[in-house]
Amino acid sequence: MARFLVIGALAWDVPARLAQPLARGGRFAGVLAAGRLGGGGANAGVALRRAGHDVALAGPLRDDDTGAAIRDAAKAAGLDLALCDALPGPTPQTLILQDPDGERAILSLRHEGAAPLESYALRADAAIDYAAGGLYVRAGFPGAAQIAQAQAGPVVAHWPLAMAGVSADIAIGSRDDLPADVLHAPFTSARDVFGPRLRCVIITAGAEGAVAYEGSKQWRQPALPVEIIDTTGAGDVFAAGVLEAICAGGTIADAMLHGARWAKAAIGAQRFLDGEFPAFATA
Repeated sequence: MARFLVIGALAWDVPARLAQPLARGGRFAGVLAAGRLGGGGANAGVALRRAGHDVALAGPLRDDDTGAAIRDAAKAAGLDLALCDALPGPTPQTLILQDPDGERAILSLRHEGAAPLESYALRADAAIDYAAGGLYVRAGFPGAAQIAQAQAGPVVAHWPLAMAGVSADIAIGSRDDLPADVLHAPFTSARDVFGPRLRCVIITAGAEGAVAYEGSKQWRQPALPVEIIDTTGAGDVFAAGVLEAICAGGTIADAMLHGARWAKAAIGAQRFLDGEFPAFATA
């Protein structure tokens, strides 16, 4: 068992299963499912917890009824929320629009007049005192850079982050989220953002798998065959698997395969919380 810290958002996702794919100007019918725990921080944290690890989340919640539901669901999943603060105001609404083929679009809707959660300042000293063996930075809240800098264990960071200054060993970004000039030279571009600590950058491409870059070296990891049920959270679960494998002494290639296995478990489940995420084991 290891100790992990995840910096990221917690949300209450409401899936809407559409009868046909989204298209501009169309009219769409669908079915609203029951709300569930979500957010990038929770997605990664739950996978690590289900693999048998201690996991603390650092990030903001709201103090309304939806915030209370998020807190209850996260605690029921075994996550440590001592570093999560409840802020006044309404929780943003998160709609997960799912195509019939399992792909999704996410609408995060902040209430008019409510302050954005991105400005929330982490309790950095308390997070550092948690003494995690590995850190996943999913959101660049103020204080995330200080926490990452203090980590002796591996740091995996989502790319791009909302705020700059976070140092990381591994950066993971989706091809869809990064501009063409970055994709032309991913390792150099990532080193400029995450500093000399950076060991490698992993670019994910959905069904096309992922590629890791370490200087001039490359490793390719195909996506594993799976019947797509729901792709929500797959990227964060992949990142969590990479972090767990690296912390356990795996190579980048090991970590890519492990992350792909976890992503497959998430995609093939009715919801990612139902996925099976076995801990990494060396051969």
